[in-house]
Amino acid sequence: GEEVTGIDDPNTPIDPNGNITDPLDIDTDGDGVNDGQEALENTDPNDPCSYNVASQDLATVEVNWNNADCDGDGVTNGQEIIDGTDPLDSCSYDSANQDITIVTYQWLGSDCDGDGVTNGEELDDNTDPLDPCSFNVNSQDDTMTSSEYDLLDCDGDGVINGVEIADGTNPLDSCDYLIMSQDLSIIVPEWNATDCDGDGVINGQEIIDGTDAQDPCDFLTESQDVSIISDEFASLDCDGDGVTNGDEAIDGTDPNDFCDYLASSQTVSTSEEFDNADCDGDSVSNVQEEIDGTDPQDPCSFDFNNQDLSLATEEWLALDCDGDGFLNGDEPADENDNGIPDYIETNNGDPDSPDNLDIFDIMTPNGDGLNDVFVIRGLEQYPNNTLKIYNRWGVKVYEVDGYGQDGKFFRGVSEGRVTINKDEKLPVGTYYYVLEYVNSAGKRVSKAGPLYINRK
Repeated sequence: GEEVTGIDDPNTPIDPNGNITDPLDIDTDGDGVNDGQEALENTDPNDPCSYNVASQDLATVEVNWNNADCDGDGVTNGQEIIDGTDPLDSCSYDSANQDITIVTYQWLGSDCDGDGVTNGEELDDNTDPLDPCSFNVNSQDDTMTSSEYDLLDCDGDGVINGVEIADGTNPLDSCDYLIMSQDLSIIVPEWNATDCDGDGVINGQEIIDGTDAQDPCDFLTESQDVSIISDEFASLDCDGDGVTNGDEAIDGTDPNDFCDYLASSQTVSTSEEFDNADCDGDSVSNVQEEIDGTDPQDPCSFDFNNQDLSLATEEWLALDCDGDGFLNGDEPADENDNGIPDYIETNNGDPDSPDNLDIFDIMTPNGDGLNDVFVIRGLEQYPNNTLKIYNRWGVKVYEVDGYGQDGKFFRGVSEGRVTINKDEKLPVGTYYYVLEYVNSAGKRVSKAGPLYINRK
């Protein structure tokens, strides 16, 4: 027992039975940190959400603390302990366990992922407040993005978000970027496999080819997969030849070469570049050939009145358009002075031609009395003859037996064969004659060649 003397013995214990509670050991707010420790750490022993995590004893936290939500993120403290997230960090939580009905206004106004969209707006947009690359661009305040967000490349196009904001491009659209801002070292495989411009060449291949992955008309044909071209690309006419890219793919022609096309597929307006070009090298522009009714793809179909021989190509000069055995370049003169260049006039009025026939392969049925009919000089020697004339599509426009006799002359008017109406004036252009006759030796001879009609 304790000695009763009226004087305290300093060696006597204050609590000899151990049944007095030390006030410093009490945890008033139930946060797992006793009041004495909170006093030392300058936290509030009466506030369950004011404590030092390092000093917390989770075995002693109370139910009220477990059920509370200290950081206001919609996940209770107890659940955050289970999830391994921080009950004091409103941006550290597992969204699968979040109850958005209990989040605080402070949390709603925060931007956990730094993407410039508040948490509350992300909930409204059904995007992820913890994913900096999950947001609605229309909700973004790009002045409020974090430095970490700015260094990301959300769309994988090789341009970081911060630069996309500065460029005015969309950081969530991998096909919206400025090439000058692109860092090829950070693009992702998904971007390489995409075809941004829809030209049938994937982005990665365009980088290899040195073409522009954003320009549908800048590509190498040999790299193109026509099975993946877009509808927008198909409706374009990249080379300006009047044939859409889609039709060129069907035709097997080159949508980047305006001289490689099928005339029957021309459905849109041609470009100025195409009009001024000379696809067949006959020194008459494409647009002039269209006006003349000649073929811009046939070097021997032209109106010589519109030729500028100074522009003739080497390929054209090496041709023999009139089939007389002399190259165009070797006979540019008009030796018989009939106003017709020798390079389109068979035999050039040569009386030494086979069977002494002189076939003038140009006619000008304009009523001036000169070359108004197709002249075959010397044919009167061979009355047993047949003449057939075809247009450039192979349609027969004239046929007669005994040509040159009894007024039987071709005057540039259809005789009503097949699809051409009778007595219809034939358009300017190149036609083809086939002449068969029996010569003086009794031998049947066949001759054929071009015949040019000019009405000027």
